[in-house]
Amino acid sequence: MGSGLERISKTALTDNPYYEMSKFTLPGYTTFIKYGFNPLVGTNLETVWADSGIYAYPTAAAKMKISSSSVNDVFGTGTGAWIVNIAGVDGNLDWVQETVNLNGQTEVETVNEYFRINDHRLILAGTLGTADGDLYVGTGALTSGVPANIYSKIDSADFDAVSLQTPFTVPRGYNGYVVSAIGNTGQGKEGIISIIFRPFGSVFQTLGKFSLFQQSIYIPFDLPSCFSAGTDLEMRARDVQAGTIQVGAGYVFFLERVDKTVPFILPGLYNLSETWDV
Repeated sequence: MGSGLERISKTALTDNPYYEMSKFTLPGYTTFIKYGFNPLVGTNLETVWADSGIYAYPTAAAKMKISSSSVNDVFGTGTGAWIVNIAGVDGNLDWVQETVNLNGQTEVETVNEYFRINDHRLILAGTLGTADGDLYVGTGALTSGVPANIYSKIDSADFDAVSLQTPFTVPRGYNGYVVSAIGNTGQGKEGIISIIFRPFGSVFQTLGKFSLFQQSIYIPFDLPSCFSAGTDLEMRARDVQAGTIQVGAGYVFFLERVDKTVPFILPGLYNLSETWDV
């Protein structure tokens, strides 16, 4: 069997292989868009995510505490959020995911242990139709529903229903390919945005960096960068003026399953399939 790029060129039904991946017509490949938003980026470097500061990754796999800052986010009886889905990798870097019924500010522990959180989204709510409070994935003691160590946050202010954060870790059995990056800053604001990566057991390195002044930018990578299992990806930003800026940034990438013994992650859905062949 040829390389992944050879399989794309021979199998794709249109001139856009990423479109074919999203349509499920290229078995073995799955596409994702990771987009983050940080509303208060200062002159110190910050991860583009819903919280503040540099994102702190777990140092070991652990069961996570799922919670909300609102007592109304309770499964079955609350007017707000009822059920969330989380996905990530465990201590073996295998893809794991589960749904969790919320219990307001009281923690609900996950069944799986997570070494990284790759996705966190609301999938069912009460009469409010969305979350009443901010939703969290984390560890440590809770204060009014907020864990001491935050690994994912869904901001309820704009009814996002999904964690807008850029950290992602490539699971075992896959290679990841980043094909483009996007970024934007607010009116009258200037900032620097970087896309960075950390091979498993190594240090963060810069893949690309760009300066923006009240504009949006889209950067396609004609030669997609390939990352092996365990690689952490994220985007960071900082203000170059006094004060703070709002930053939205993200990247488009696809995963290629290179080990047929691991389940396939369906495109865009974070669901697993045991049968879709490479």
